This record gives sequence, structure tokens and C-alpha cells, in this order.
Amino acid sequence: MRNQPRSPKRSAKKPIPFRMRVPIILVRVSSTTFMVAIVGLIAFSYQQLFDSDHFIIKNTRFEVADKSDAGGHYARLLEMGRGRNIILFDTKAATAKVMEEHPEFSNFQVIKTFPDTLILRAKLRVPVAQVGEKEFYLVDDHGITLSGMTKIIQEGLPVITGAEWRSANTIGYVEKSARMAKGLELLAVMKETGFLDEHTVTKIDISDPKNMMFVIEDGLEIKIGNSDFDERLYQLDKTLGSIVVDKNNITYIDLRFAEVVLGTR
Repeated sequence: MRNQPRSPKRSAKKPIPFRMRVPIILVRVSSTTFMVAIVGLIAFSYQQLFDSDHFIIKNTRFEVADKSDAGGHYARLLEMGRGRNIILFDTKAATAKVMEEHPEFSNFQVIKTFPDTLILRAKLRVPVAQVGEKEFYLVDDHGITLSGMTKIIQEGLPVITGAEWRSANTIGYVEKSARMAKGLELLAVMKETGFLDEHTVTKIDISDPKNMMFVIEDGLEIKIGNSDFDERLYQLDKTLGSIVVDKNNITYIDLRFAEVVLGTR
């Protein structure tokens, strides 16, 4: 049997010449240096952003929309965030806390102004009426209590009687009774139709929500019921403009029927 031919011997691996290894070494050194630089930059940036005094809150400004003199009542809010890092400061949590503590705000914003200032912007609820019989509470157009109890009647705001409030001493309390809802609806329609621009409403009686009445500037009682407020206010304007008799002899105007009824002395 013939001997099998031997396979040629594999040639030994030749070492890479030094001159060729130099670029590889340089690449590895450069990569390592780059990574060290990146890590150092991150550490430096972290220190500058979170550990230095540059981004510590030092100033807080409080702005109240449509009420330039209200800032003094909220001096405590000017301490918000003082000494804390502005980047880490949680504006959402701060806003929720302020809205909970100050129900008289209809809106509140915390705005970061880098590097070290917070701007607090608040919008106060606007009272549209005072509710009570002998002692009164201010309310806005949503029925939210805006003040504590007082015996002083504020000029320019109608008094709503017959509300039967259950917790009127609590600022932020919302009265959701059907009669209060009707009284506030009537006030809203008066504003929308421009009725309040022409007349001063001194009192709204909602003790009987199906037969509400109100009193205008000269003491004249207006019986308006509980529906079709815009149409009935329009009829009232026409009636007041067309009365030829002495208005002092009229005690009330009843708008609840198809024909306007005048009550005389």
C-alpha cells in the first residue's frame, strides 16, 4: 500500500511588527483617555448641577393676577424652595400643596427661572355674592366659600338669602345645593346679558328655588321664578322702560307668567 502523502506543515504565525502595533496601542490609549474624560465630565457636571451653590434657590417672586396689593397676604409663600436645588425642586408637588392650603386660588403656577429663582403666579377667585341672613360669607361663581363669617355687608355684591348653608365657616367649602345652583345661575345670566351693567342687584332670595325673587337698586322686588332667566330679564328691561305710572307706586314686578304683572300699592 502506498504511503499517503503528508500534508504540508502549517506555517508558524508571524508576530505583528512593532511598527504595526503602535496604531493599535494608540487607539486603545485614546479610547481609555476618552472614557476617563467622559466620566470626569459627568462627575464635574453633576457636581456643578446638584452640589454647587449656583443652582440653589435664593429668590422667590409672588405674582397675583388682577390684584397687585395681595402679595403681602402671602408672605409665607416667599419662603418656598429657599435653600433647595432648583433642578430637583418638585413644582408639581408644590403646586398641589398650595392649591390644597389656599382654596381661594383658582389657579397657581410655580415657574423655575434659572439659575436660582422661583416665580409663583396665582389667580384669586372673584367673589360674586355674599351669602347669609345676619352674618355673611363671600362666595365665587362656583359656590366656593372665600371668607370667614362677618356681619359687614360689602357694597357692590348682592346678598343671597335662604341658602341654608351647612358649613359656611370653612373657606374652600363648596355649596352644591339645588337652590344655590339656581341662585348662581341667575347671577351668571345677569352678567352675560349685561343686566348687571344697567342695574344694581342688592338681594337674591333663593329660599324657594321654584319662585326666586331679587331686589334692584330702588328697592323694587322682581319675581322671576326658576327658568328662562335671559328671556325674563329681557321682558323686565322692556317693562321698566315702558312704565308710564309713578314707579314709586309699584311694589313688585312678576315675570313668571306670559304677561308681566305689576304689583301696585
